[in-house]
Amino acid sequence: MRPLTGLSDPGIAIGAVIVLFCLPVDLKRGVFALTWQQACKIPWGILILFGGGLSLAAALKASGVTEFIGRSVSGLENLPAWAMILLAASVPAMASELTSNTASTAILLPMFAAVATGCGIDPLLMIVPATIGASFAFMMPVATPPNALVFASGEMTISHMCKAGVWLNIVGIALVMLHMYFVVLPVLGI
Repeated sequence: MRPLTGLSDPGIAIGAVIVLFCLPVDLKRGVFALTWQQACKIPWGILILFGGGLSLAAALKASGVTEFIGRSVSGLENLPAWAMILLAASVPAMASELTSNTASTAILLPMFAAVATGCGIDPLLMIVPATIGASFAFMMPVATPPNALVFASGEMTISHMCKAGVWLNIVGIALVMLHMYFVVLPVLGI
């Protein structure tokens, strides 16, 4: 029997924090790897925000909402390939600005796979640009940990991030479309 079969990711995280509180750095002076003062300075709101996004993705997938949306989007089968690629890259790019890119990908990829299957096309035509598009989270602090850290420094405002990020998103989506047409589609034979 395996001794750690019931251990979950949250259990591992809590165990690691307990170890850090108990791990002595200098036992004579009573210095430990993590102090309560240090723990209070951790940006817990950001961690809870990412955890909430992942929980939302899991709930939407478990409840069948992603499959329902994928099946109910009719009329997309008549769109040309470039429009499907544009849609597949743009939606995750926009969604990643409101939730973490990990949560956006977890929510949207099953939905895009269901849409592609319902339209009778290869799911990779939508999944590849959606996966790359979810990485174009340049505008909002909630999108990625690096964005949150930059915003938390106090040196950047959301308006500064949005002004630069919107152009990065547009250029990124254009590059995804070119990459799909000239590299991915010929390689996959779609």
